[in-house]
This record gives sequence, C-alpha cells and structure tokens, in this order.
Amino acid sequence: MLKIIKYEIKKILGSKINKTVLVLFAILLLSSVVPKITNYKVYTDKGAALTGQKAVNYKINSTIIEKITSKKINDDLGGFFNNITDKANDDEKQYFSDYLDETEYNRLFYNREKYLYWIMDAYSGVDGKKYFGVSDLIKTANKLPDFYEYRNEKLSNAIKNNPLLTGNKNEINYWMKNKDKTKGEYKYGYMQAFECINDSLDIASIMIIALVGILVSGVFSRESESNMVSLLLSSKYGRNKLVRAKIISTFITVLVTTAISGVIIIIPNIVYFGVGGWNLPIQAIDTNILYDWSILHFVSIRLIVMLIIALSFSSFSIMVSAATKKTYVTNIIVLLIFIMNFFITGPESKTFISLSSLLPLRFGGKLWDKMISYEFFGNVFNVYTVGIVFNIVLMIIFTIISSNVFKKQEVK
Repeated sequence: MLKIIKYEIKKILGSKINKTVLVLFAILLLSSVVPKITNYKVYTDKGAALTGQKAVNYKINSTIIEKITSKKINDDLGGFFNNITDKANDDEKQYFSDYLDETEYNRLFYNREKYLYWIMDAYSGVDGKKYFGVSDLIKTANKLPDFYEYRNEKLSNAIKNNPLLTGNKNEINYWMKNKDKTKGEYKYGYMQAFECINDSLDIASIMIIALVGILVSGVFSRESESNMVSLLLSSKYGRNKLVRAKIISTFITVLVTTAISGVIIIIPNIVYFGVGGWNLPIQAIDTNILYDWSILHFVSIRLIVMLIIALSFSSFSIMVSAATKKTYVTNIIVLLIFIMNFFITGPESKTFISLSSLLPLRFGGKLWDKMISYEFFGNVFNVYTVGIVFNIVLMIIFTIISSNVFKKQEVK
C-alpha cells in the first residue's frame, strides 16, 4: 500500500503542469513576504532612517507593549497634533504626511502611523460619519468621546441593526456577550511579524484553492486518458486498494503543500521580525472584531482554515476528475469556479451570506470582522466553528462520490 501511495504522489508531482503551478505559487508567496522584509524602515526620534535589522531592533526597543486607556489615547492625540493644529481645517488632506514637511513627518509620525490609523478606524461613525478621515481625527482630537464607551455603543447598535441577526434573539445575545468579552482595555504594541503573516495569508488562503484544484485534477482522469482504467479496475486490488491509495496520496499532497506554504509565510517573518505581539488581543488589529482571540490564536485559526478549505476543494477536484475522465476539463471547471468567485455576488440576505460564507472560496476570506453565526437546537455557533465542520463533511462526501464513480467505470 505504501509503495502505491508513493507512486501516486510521484505521478501528481511529476506532471510538468503541476511543477510549473507549484513554482508560480511559491514565487507568489515569496513576493508577498520578501518585500515586507527588504523594504522595512523606521525613523529615529531625530529623523534618521534605519533599515534592515537595525530598524527591527530599534522598533522593538522603542515600542512598549502597554494597556491603552482612553486617557492615554487622548493624551497621545493631543501630543501628536500639537504641531499641526494650525492646519486642522484643511479637509482636502487625508494623510498624516500631508500635514508636515517630510523631516517632521518622519520624526513625529512615521513610526506611530499604524497606531493613529487604528484609533481613527475605531472612531469611524462619530457624528454620523461612516468614513472618519485623518482631517476629521485632527479636528476633533480634543473632543472625542471615551474610546471604549464609544466602541461599546457603536457595536451595540451594529449588532441590533445587523440584518443578518434581525429577529434572532439568541444570535443577538451571542454577539452582545462577545462584545462584552472583548470590551477592553486593550494592550497594543509591536506585532510586525504577525501583521505581515496575516497579509500574506490573505493571498495564500485564496490562491491555495486554485493550486490544489489543479494539482490533483488528474488523479483519476489520467487513468482514463492513458487507457489504463480497464487494466487497473480488473486487477486484484484495483477497485479498493488503488482507489484508497489515490485518495490518500491526494490528501498527503495537499497537506504537505499547505504546510510548506505556511512555513514559507511564517518562518521568514518570525526569524526577521521576532515573535513580539503574539499575545496581544486581535482588537489590536481592529477594535470592531468581536472574537476573544489573541493574535497567535487568530493566525492559528487562519492556518487551520487554509488547510481545511484546501482539503475540501481538492476532494471536489478529484470528484470532477473521476466524473469527467478528462484532466483539462477538470482544470477548466476548477479555474472557472475560482475566477467566478471574484465576480459573482448574490443578494444581501441572511440565507445567501450564511451559506456562501461556508464554501471554500469564501470561507478562507475576511470573515473575522463580520457577525455571521448559526443557531442549531438553541445553541449559537460562529462561522469558523460551523465552517470547519461543514468543509470536513464536504470533503468526506466528495471523496466518497469520487471513489464510487471511479470504481463503477465500465471495464471493457
């Protein structure tokens, strides 16, 4: 059995098309990782530019991970904007760099910009403004409401008025409890490695779908194309042992490919930027998120989701492979589904959003800032719990279908 599995894996990885796709995917992943490392730059308080490891060391040593109180936010805003109050009424300027000359901007703002944008995003909706810009923040810095009280009020209203939750008291209560669990005060600090990892996972979680779909598209169909089906299915172990070997080799290939993808994303960032910030709350990325996770927990969830959707979609690909008996047809179907995902939108109804969010191509996307939940027998579960179970079930169903379809091919 082991020899057959090794042989099937060799067939998958030996394809010229698959080799090309793997190389292109590796280049894509590296292009999402390397520039963030090579282009990393900070400025000292005197305005001197630092790059490379010096920049990382300076940032780590000069950044204190601390609890962010409302008073600290008000004090920080007051201190940051003392130098630009005379330009505070200019609504045309929407970037911090617009308000100061380059030297002063680099010295005062460059290293703190993410923190300021984090505050700015948290205050979106103040005075009824859906988009709260830099000029808005500057003009209202001395009269903003309490940071955490505003967050609580804003999210309470968002939960009550969310069309996905309308009429479902249990789901509303679920998200209200999550809001209270994540009410702060939050710790904030250096987390560069995990910010870069999260950005790269945005790309990897989508592209892994197309990759695995193409990699395993010929697992069953190539036997028909090479006229080996009759011989294989009539052999002693053809209908059972060989089919199991093909399925196991598919999942091993997908598992290893996904694991290597994770390594390419994580290791360079951790080695270069360090592990600082792993225990910060996910609200240090976005205060609107209602999950009680640390950043390490969040990244771990994303990696698990990437693996699950890769396994789920690969099982769909081998099912199509067994049914169509043509590798190129399977590839076309896989790519069409992948591309259509970016263009097809449906109604903003609870049913459509709830169901589509569970499918592999959507489940790997940005769902952590949305209130998507499901009620079963009086219990409420979030999209990640249900999505993982749903995709495992899909994987099992598609695998069983592909196995049965291949076994039932007529032996000539």
